[in-house]
Amino acid sequence: MITDQKHNFWSITIKSVISMIFLLSTIGKLASITETSRSLSELFYVNPDSAQILVLAIALFEVSIILTIWLKPHRLLIAVPVLFFAITAYSQVRNLDCGCFGELPFFSQFPLWGHYLLLTGMLIGFLFLTQNKEGRFN
Repeated sequence: MITDQKHNFWSITIKSVISMIFLLSTIGKLASITETSRSLSELFYVNPDSAQILVLAIALFEVSIILTIWLKPHRLLIAVPVLFFAITAYSQVRNLDCGCFGELPFFSQFPLWGHYLLLTGMLIGFLFLTQNKEGRFN
């Protein structure tokens, strides 16, 4: 299978990249909380005041994912990109902004196919992280 050194290298690399994505997403949401809450209120038919609470809850969720990735990756993490796939597809069907990265300059203009590519990479990364060296899921 994979040697310990290679496995550790790829594990740290994948954890770092996925953590950076979630960190940028959280920073983008919190830096532009008004715009993000407006996007989420339109997307999920939520009151704008409640949408701000939803933005904070999503930010906390993303930080907890980062902590889980570094402390003890569990196979439940695989559900995260699947959930985000569903939200992205739903926002595409409704022709609305998903508010994924708030108003960050580069990511707010990220093309839709880029979101799907990012989520596919995240799913593959989580599959790798939740397997032990023998290829069995934790």
